[in-house]
Parts: sequence; structure tokens; C-alpha cells
Amino acid sequence: MHNPSMLQQPSLENKTACYETPVGVQQFKKILVPNEKQQLNIIFGPANNLDEIKQVKAELLANKAQFSQKKQEYSAYIHQGKGSISITSPDSDFDQYVNHWLPRQVFYHGDVNRLSTDPQTRNFLQDAMGMIYIAPAVTRERLLLALSQQKFSGAMPDGILLSEDAQLKYINQVPHTDHCVWLSICLQAYLDETNDISILQETIGYSDSAEINTVKTHLDKAMEWLLDATDERGLSYIEQGDWCDPMNMVGYKGKGVSAWLSLASAYAIKCWVYVCETYLSVNEQNECKTQLQEFMAAADLLNLQVNKYCWNGDWFARGITDDGNLFGTKTDNEGRIFLNPQSWAMLSNAATRQQYELINKQIFEQLATPYGVTMLAPSYTQMREDIGRVTQKSAGVSENGSVYNHAAMFYGFALYSKGKNDLAFDVLKRMLPNQKSAKAQGQLPVFVPNYYRGAYYQHPHHAGRSSHLFNTGTVAWYLRSVVEGLCGLKGSGDDLLIQPQLPSHWPSLKVQRQFRGANIELAIIKSDIVKQQVTTVNGLVFKDNKLSNLQAGHNYKVEVLLPTQKLSLPKLTIVMGVSGCGKTAVGERLAKDQNHVFIDADNFHDMDAKQKMASGIPLNDEDRKPWLARIMQFLTMLLDNRQSCVLAYSGLKKQHRQLFTQLGFELTIVHLNVSENTIATRLAQRENHFFDPNLLSSQFDALELPSENEGVISINADKSLEDIVRQINQEISND
Repeated sequence: MHNPSMLQQPSLENKTACYETPVGVQQFKKILVPNEKQQLNIIFGPANNLDEIKQVKAELLANKAQFSQKKQEYSAYIHQGKGSISITSPDSDFDQYVNHWLPRQVFYHGDVNRLSTDPQTRNFLQDAMGMIYIAPAVTRERLLLALSQQKFSGAMPDGILLSEDAQLKYINQVPHTDHCVWLSICLQAYLDETNDISILQETIGYSDSAEINTVKTHLDKAMEWLLDATDERGLSYIEQGDWCDPMNMVGYKGKGVSAWLSLASAYAIKCWVYVCETYLSVNEQNECKTQLQEFMAAADLLNLQVNKYCWNGDWFARGITDDGNLFGTKTDNEGRIFLNPQSWAMLSNAATRQQYELINKQIFEQLATPYGVTMLAPSYTQMREDIGRVTQKSAGVSENGSVYNHAAMFYGFALYSKGKNDLAFDVLKRMLPNQKSAKAQGQLPVFVPNYYRGAYYQHPHHAGRSSHLFNTGTVAWYLRSVVEGLCGLKGSGDDLLIQPQLPSHWPSLKVQRQFRGANIELAIIKSDIVKQQVTTVNGLVFKDNKLSNLQAGHNYKVEVLLPTQKLSLPKLTIVMGVSGCGKTAVGERLAKDQNHVFIDADNFHDMDAKQKMASGIPLNDEDRKPWLARIMQFLTMLLDNRQSCVLAYSGLKKQHRQLFTQLGFELTIVHLNVSENTIATRLAQRENHFFDPNLLSSQFDALELPSENEGVISINADKSLEDIVRQINQEISND
């Protein structure tokens, strides 16, 4: 980027941007003699009309003193966005984003409300949540403003009006059912950061009633509204959308329900119970003891009902339509699995440990990509009228199966809540534009975009491309995950908990943190001499790993020793052989038995390669290069996440098989030997596959049989699936 090709030309093309991100460039022709300096004063910003531009130019460009003053004022404004945390880690690119660009993006959202006069309630509250680490007074003001527009029933509006002249527009005129969820989540984060218990006793009115109640009463009403807005099964109505706006047809008849919203409601209610038990006085807690017990029971019941009606055997479905159709399940060809229900099942504790393991496997099999975790898969390619606009969007774009970073960040936050430090950090790291993916993403690493293109298997050549959209609810959750998850510095009542979750490949981390007016200097070091976390504060050992009653203006030097993690290599089992030998069926069964991720190499062929094979033309080595590159990129992503996997892959060429030995897995290769006649019979019976059976002989011609020094396990696969899998497991265990 230091010398773009177009800057080497006499002038830029000055073309109209069409389906591309526009860029405004000013070109100056200056001739400087050696050591000469010239200063160019440039004003950049929005204007209503040309007259306003002329006025600004006259005031600032014609007056150096005024220009300098305005520059200082703007610098001071930008400095307000400085975060309350800075880190020094082994990853300097990550540090640069966290310390500089992330708080700037959070500040923009929290300060100007996405340049809207009626921001969506969910966006308004989540953006305000991010401000707890920059200007918590803003968070407080935003919470109170939002609650002042609550209805007496407890319902929240779809948008928050920021002035008397503002009106609800466009999407905020469509009824959504998730807005109450964000109140308790945002309030908990604010209280954990500030311990400002006075906010609970602030009194506020309603938008449709003259009655005035405390913030606590407002929150009680919001939680009760969530519980009332459920059907006879106890699942949350979706109306014309929940967090996912374009899922607008699931419940427009008044019957459709959302599994995600049911889980999010359970989590929100538990957050509210935590707030009451942590920040109310003993007398106040005693007064509402029965109510809190009822809230917890109701949250547990929501989790139970989601399990009863929406658990799909390996993951949670997305919801049930007006007409009673469960969607987001194994029977769906498109929109088979959605990320949000899985993430929030972890947050709400609806998922058991065993369910989490199953969910995690499916996320990596169906949703994970080298550019992050997609929101759903496979992307819709045709309209589903009982789901809505999301199915009309281009495959891999926005909510239709992109790496929608807001949803991905929910997943990362949930992983930190479960102590999955490596998986959680990978979500954070993969979300940042980086040098390795620069060509695909096409974005500088100065902000997290709303999404990256998805449909990874459907449109591999477009996958990973940045949306370049700056507005996103991602960043508040990103910053919270860094502070509370990665660094492990979370307030709770009078205390600051110290529970860092470093990725396994980091030996240390240094953190500077401002918390309730105190300065925390934290050094985290991994050590072989400890078996559990050891925390010292100003030289004294603290057994409970927390700081209590911190004093504003005081400095606290904290050192944390963490035990070094000794991790085994993840395993890669490759099941190879010509087309029709049974490698997919065998691979799926092996992966299921071992709870490993299953990958079918056929899914990584692009449309051109599939059409070529369907036309009876065999692939050559040039055709295989991009295919192999995509497989390797995906396996590297799994290795980064320490995921063991089974790959069904033809493996015809020895030089290609050798590539897998360089990845870093504990590698096992199994070759399925089947006679050509047997395979020909199988291929003749196979339906809906792109491979032309007439290409079988070309596969045998191309096959370079594994030599003894390759250490490949050779299996006679002309027998039952059970016998093949049993023999493979025996051979692997013998090794």
C-alpha cells in the first residue's frame, strides 16, 4: 500500500464507483526543490451545500490561526475516544488495533449514534455498552433515555428518538421483539464497570403513562414483558424480526417463534437476576427474593423449552414459522444451521457440556471459514416466503450467510464465558483484516467491517471480501471480550476479578487498565513452576484472584502466573481413494465416532471444476492447484483452532499428499482399495453428484499408489461400512 499502482500514473481515472467502495482523492501538482517544505491545509467533512463549503473555506483556509485552532479542537475531540485499556502482547498487529483503532470505532458509535436521529433500540443500547470503557457517563445517560421511552407494559420501542423532532423511520416502523433483551445486558456491563448503584433508584416515566418508577421497576417490567411475549410452548414470539431484521416473515401472522430470542431472553433474565443479587442492598434483595426466584425459574424453563422443541440432535434450530415449520435443521438444504442459537445456548446455559461438543463440531464443519464464522449455512439461493427478506439477499452477503461479525462476536464472547480461550481468541484475531487475507478482504486493518462475504463453498472466489461498512454492533462486544475475556479484568460488585484467558501460544501479556479511577498495571506470565493461577498485588499474594475496594487515584501492580499449557497436536486423518471408493461415508463415520470435524474435499471445488468433471473432462494439475490451496487454507484454520479432523480426499498424487505432512497435524492417511468394477457399479447408482462416471478410468490412471515409506494404512474397502471403520480404528490404535 506504500506505492499504489494508480499513483504511478500521471492522473487518476476519476471514474464513477459502481458496486465498489468510492474513494475521494485530491491530486496536487507540486514541484519541490531539495529540502523545501510546503504545508497543505485540507478540510475534510460533510456539508449541506456549496455555500456552506465556501463559508468554511473562508473561515479556516484563509486564516492560519483559526485553522490551527480548529485542528487542535478536533484532535481533543478524537482524544476523548481513548480507551481505558492498552495491551502489549506477542502480536503487535493485534495490539495496534486494540490500543488505537478499536476504541476509536467504539467511540464513533457511542458518540454520534451512527449519525441517526432514531437509532434502533438494540443498536443504541449495545453501542452505549461499549462506552463503559471510554465514557461511562454516556452509557448511563443512554440507558436512562432509552428507559424513558419504554411503554408501561414493559415493551421497548423499535427505535430511540434523540430529539423532539425525530420520528421513527423505515425499519423502526416494523415490529421486532428483541429490544428488551439488551437492557439488562447493557445495565450489567455498566454496573460491573462503575459500581454506580444509584442508577437503580433513578426514577423515570414512560412514553404512554404519567406514572414514574425506578430503573429497577422498569427492568422488572422489561423482563416480565419478555416472559409474556411467548406462545403456549413457552417460546418467544418473533413477529416481524428479532435481532435479524430481514427474518421478517417467520412470525408476521403472530404465531412464529424464535429459538434465538428465547435463549437470549433466558440470558437477559439471568443477567438481571445477577444485577439484583450483586448490586441491591440486603434489604432490597429480601424484598424481591420471591420475584428473583421466579425470574430464574422462568429463565430455566425457557432453556428447557428450547431444548424440547428446537434441539436438532447436533445443534439448535433457528425457530418455528407461523405455519409450524421448524427451520435451521438437518432437513433444510439451505439455511441448515444458524450461528446465533448456538452462541446464546452457551451464554444462557441451555447447552449441556455434551451438547456444546456437538455444536462446536458442527460450527467447524458447516459455519467456520478462514475469514471467520458465517451467520448461517448454506446461504439461501431462492426465496423462502415463510422466512423473509434474508432469503432474497445475495448468497454470502449480509445476513444471508456472510461472516457477519456482530454474530461472530456473540460467539466469541460465549466462548470466553466457557473458558475456551484458544477458540475465542481465534474469533477476535480472524475478524481483523490482515496481510495474509489482504487480497481477498481488500481492506486496511483500521476497523472491523460489518461483514465479510460468506458462501465460502458456494462462491469461493468472492468469499472473504470486506463489506467496508463501518457501522456495526461488533465493536462493543469485541472490546468487552478483550477486557473481560482475554485480559480477564471484570468488575463485580466491589471487586475487580482477575481471570485472564490467554491463547495457548502466548507466553505473556502486559495490560494497563483504568478501573473506577484506579490504575492497574498487570503482567501475565506463563510458568512451569505453578499448577494454578497465582496472583500478587503490590508484592502480596491474593488467593481469591480479585482486588477489593480499589481506591481511585491509587496504582496497583498486579502479577499473574499461569500454568504453562501442554497441548497435544490435533489429529488429521485423511481417507483417500478414487471417486466412488466410499471415502465420504467412511470419513463421516470416523469423524462421528471420534467427535472430530469432517471435511469433504469435494466441497472445495469451484463451479468451473465441477462443471468440467460433469462434462466428462478430467481435472489436470493446474485445475487442482486452487482446489488444494483452499483445502490447505481451511485445514490451517482448523489447526489454529486445535481442531482434530477427518478429510475425505482423493489423494491421487504423491506430491499433493506430501503437502499435508507440512501442516503440523498428527497425520494418518488411510487408502481405501476397491476394484474398478465395484466402483463402476457404485457410481452408476449414485445420484446428484457432479462427477461423471465415465471419468473413473482417468482416476485410476492418475492414482499414484502410496509407497511403504509414506506410512499409509491400506484397507480393502470392498466390504461393509462397519467392517471398514472397525479395521481402520484397529490399525490406528496399533500405531
